[in-house]
Amino acid sequence: LQALWNSTLYVVVAVPAEVILGLAFAIMLSRRVKFESYYETLYFLPYIIPMVPAAIIWKWIYAPGAFGLANHTLQMLGLPFVGWLTNPHIALLAVIGMHVWKNLGFFVIVFLVGLKNIPNDVKEASAIDGATEWARIWRVEVPLLRPIILFGAVMATIWAWSAFTEVYIMTQGTDISTGTEIQVLVFRIYQEGFRYYNMGYASAISFVLFIISLLFVLVQFQLFRGWKEEEA
Repeated sequence: LQALWNSTLYVVVAVPAEVILGLAFAIMLSRRVKFESYYETLYFLPYIIPMVPAAIIWKWIYAPGAFGLANHTLQMLGLPFVGWLTNPHIALLAVIGMHVWKNLGFFVIVFLVGLKNIPNDVKEASAIDGATEWARIWRVEVPLLRPIILFGAVMATIWAWSAFTEVYIMTQGTDISTGTEIQVLVFRIYQEGFRYYNMGYASAISFVLFIISLLFVLVQFQLFRGWKEEEA
């Protein structure tokens, strides 16, 4: 149950963060900012880094004391150290932050491609009708981007439910100092199947995870369908 709760929290935090931030950055880049290709590369670079070295880098960033970059920055600002990976109340959120950083570039590029494929005639027509920049974004561009947003939400949900490598590398699924578990469902499947050799239990968790992921995706399809009908 603890692993299920952690995975649910993982999805609830990571999916909206990736979709909303990805869409926001894509909208900003679509406004023909200077050095656009540079920013596109900068956003996409973390996504092409393999998960293991990325997790190791962030484990060093979150290192305790002044050895970690995050705590060193806090020290420079006169703030107290934070146990990023040792405090059970924030360890999972720290891992989620790394997960969002890692995948954000994918959503930025996908949404940016969708925005650039919106016909200029539609944008010009809305401008002629007197629509403000904000109204053009929310009344024209975002509704036209609905299928791509749905794709991004589904991909983010699947990746969040199947998170394993970053949890394993950064925390080993457990806070050693307190014994508090911060593992997620896939980590639990790994432990039960390949550490304790409870293959039946691991298979049961896998099946439940599949059903939950499927339900989340179906809910997303239903919500976007309702959004489409409302717009119509």
